[in-house]
Amino acid sequence: MNQSISVHQLEPGMIPESDLRCRNGRLLAVRGTPLSRNQIRALKTWGVTSVSLQSSSDQEDSSWDWSYTEKDSSDRPDPGLQDQAEKIILPRFARTDLEHPAVSAMFSLAKTRLAKELKKSPDLVPACPEKTQTRVHGEILFGKHQPKPDSMDFQALNPEELGLLPLPSVSLNLQKALIDPKCAQSALADLINKDTKLSSRLLKLINSSLFGLPFKVESIYQAITIIGSKQLSMLVLGLTVRSVFRQIAPDSVNLKQFWKHSMACAIAARTIGAGLGRVNPERLFLAGLLHDIGWLILMDKFSMRMGRVQKMIRGGKITRQAAEAEIFGMDHAQFGGMIIAKWKFSLILEHAIRYHHEPDKSLNFLETGILHTADVLVHACGMDKTAGENVPSLDPLTWENLNLDPAVFALCLKQIDRVLFQKTESMVQKKQH
Repeated sequence: MNQSISVHQLEPGMIPESDLRCRNGRLLAVRGTPLSRNQIRALKTWGVTSVSLQSSSDQEDSSWDWSYTEKDSSDRPDPGLQDQAEKIILPRFARTDLEHPAVSAMFSLAKTRLAKELKKSPDLVPACPEKTQTRVHGEILFGKHQPKPDSMDFQALNPEELGLLPLPSVSLNLQKALIDPKCAQSALADLINKDTKLSSRLLKLINSSLFGLPFKVESIYQAITIIGSKQLSMLVLGLTVRSVFRQIAPDSVNLKQFWKHSMACAIAARTIGAGLGRVNPERLFLAGLLHDIGWLILMDKFSMRMGRVQKMIRGGKITRQAAEAEIFGMDHAQFGGMIIAKWKFSLILEHAIRYHHEPDKSLNFLETGILHTADVLVHACGMDKTAGENVPSLDPLTWENLNLDPAVFALCLKQIDRVLFQKTESMVQKKQH
């Protein structure tokens, strides 16, 4: 007799009775094939709640080694390290409501995360905000003599006027193809394959632990068939737009840290969205990747004014968004949304980026709310774009309407660690041996 169990009760080696797919139809596991731990992770990530297994007799006939069970290899830090970590991170949560269940869950995860780092490196000193004057750099649009804020018409600026290159032709052609009902999947694949470097990077991303697919994807056409044309197109746009912004290199910004924050937010947003099943997870990934792009441009093109912003928020009496609005007439999120609109991306994506600090203003509350929550989580766990940033406040109405389980935060962090930090840790271990 076949049995159905919760996805959280699955163990490596269990055999599904039928093919397992997420809500979008994506194949995650093949019937009759023993589940691996990576596939179980993928099932959890994609929001699968229960799995029907083959009967016990069928399970016993399998040659799979049942002696293996997955365990958490990391030991829980001792209470002393937990207390030390709490004292370190508590000031960063000054603008949050620690009694809110979601914020409390984030705080607990952040505390445990830092305590584990302290256990590995007892002399670890967490990064603090820079107190030096922001270096004047990159103000190529107006030169050294910048006009006063009230004489700048940001709404009239184009990306090219900001020194940004136009989007690659593959991105523009892809957006046109997506709205053409006669465009076949093979035509989309041919369009992406024209850029060999892009197609190679895309296949590498799809075959990463981010997707947790049970097999290797060998071609762009196969990727479209499995993931879907719209979802894959979002990944293409993310890769191409990021390449455009890589030309920006302000001296006052740690670009590696900035992109790590952006990627972590993208992974968290996609993980939350995939579990809900009512949104496009790849569009959320793209939104997370680009959500702070307005801040990066302002740091590069208007670093003197961003230095003034930094001075204003250092006292802790004003938020970054309020300070930026006072100096520029809009904050970095609104500025980023404006750039996305100038590039003629979808209104959903524009609003997600423009209002990720105030999701109640967005016309697409669901995806903007997910991005907002993911951004707060990433900040809470110390993956900031600049050292020692305060954790943004979580909008309580957003959390209530999303109706999420705080347990999703731990899943987000596991996925972030697998994608961003697993390779680094394995390299360190190899050097030690």
